[in-house]
Amino acid sequence: MLKYLSLLLTILLFSCSGSKKMLKKGRVLEHNKQYVEASNFYFEALNRKNSNVDASIALNRVGNKVLNQYLNDFYKKESIGDIKSAVYGYLKAFNYQKKLSKYKIYNDIPNHYLEKYENVKRIYLKNLYEVGESLMNELSYKNAENSFTEILKFNVEYKDAKQLRDIAYVEPLFIKAKIKLEGKNYRDAYNNFVLVLQRIPNYKDAIESKAQALELGRHNFLLFTFENITHKKHIETKISNYISNELSNLNDPFLRLVDRGNFEKIMNEQELALSGFVDESKAAEIGKLLGAQKAISGKVISYSHKVNQSQPQKKQAAESYTVRKKRLDGEGYTSETKYKKVNYTSYNKSIDVHVEFHYKLISLETSEVLLSDIIDISLNDAVSYSVYNGDSKKLHSVSNSGIDKGYSPPTRKLRAQFSKRKKLKSEKELSNDLFKSISGKVSKKITQYIE
Repeated sequence: MLKYLSLLLTILLFSCSGSKKMLKKGRVLEHNKQYVEASNFYFEALNRKNSNVDASIALNRVGNKVLNQYLNDFYKKESIGDIKSAVYGYLKAFNYQKKLSKYKIYNDIPNHYLEKYENVKRIYLKNLYEVGESLMNELSYKNAENSFTEILKFNVEYKDAKQLRDIAYVEPLFIKAKIKLEGKNYRDAYNNFVLVLQRIPNYKDAIESKAQALELGRHNFLLFTFENITHKKHIETKISNYISNELSNLNDPFLRLVDRGNFEKIMNEQELALSGFVDESKAAEIGKLLGAQKAISGKVISYSHKVNQSQPQKKQAAESYTVRKKRLDGEGYTSETKYKKVNYTSYNKSIDVHVEFHYKLISLETSEVLLSDIIDISLNDAVSYSVYNGDSKKLHSVSNSGIDKGYSPPTRKLRAQFSKRKKLKSEKELSNDLFKSISGKVSKKITQYIE
């Protein structure tokens, strides 16, 4: 509690000291008739200590001069017809007045200034609106959007400024999307139509055109049953499932996997048994039957896993223990730390899993192989640890120079061996990680191709 009070007192003293310094700097600037700068220091003095009466009096005195200065600037701009500068000049004065009121310094702006401001603002918004309309007619949409956006800063309900601003934003996107659609750049067309509809939900025929871009640009994929020529059963199904999930999770509207159940049903009805690397000559026939343009076929070429375990090694350390001895004067006991040589066992194990997978992306319209790649990938895991039957926290390293009786790096390293992970990752864990990695690589290649 005392520590907290001491800290609080320190902060208060610092604030008071800082407030006085700000006040002093403000007075110098005020003396030099730099009223705006002086008021900033008075504001800061009150921020640091809101009960600084001298700072409050000074701000009241200087703040009135600054406010009048801003109002005079507004009046001059309005008199010479500098409409925009006049509008923002009044706002500068108004915002300064609001800032003063936060420090309980109240200076009213005379009503005739407000009347002049409302009149000049009306002219400013009228001019902006006319300029915006003219820019729209000239197809200068970005500049038109800026004009209408400026109007809405002052009046969100000014005529149809909001509607015109949105049109100025979406029309260039709509034109671009239409050009992309004609150029068969369906993905870009689709994305631009999405932006259009996000701003104006029913703009022209953007809904229909967006649907058209998606329909023309969508890639319907088949995933054939993969072939497996290794001794490891069912891994082709696992890889297929991982790839299917990876592609589905992309949430790419231009990529759609044909339902596996529907695919197999039609294949059975047509007595077509396809697996692994499909015969490309049958590709067009399959594509027509299933409404797909592309297919992914694959083959697991090799699979292996190997566990390596070296022979356990007996190693030597020293264990500390305490011996109590009766004092020579008979008054109590003394303690002495001694060390005894002991043995512990060190283990080293590792596991390696390897997969080689070949896949192809086939056009079901032309029977052409669009993409072919072999993924050769391995994962491994290793553990190195030690086991001791006694208390490993009492062990010390032993070297040619003797026993390390302290807690040096060699002893710290020795003790750390007994708390290390002892269990290897399983073959299933590593193989699943491999399949996931394969699916990611296949998915990335395919999406890069279709984009």
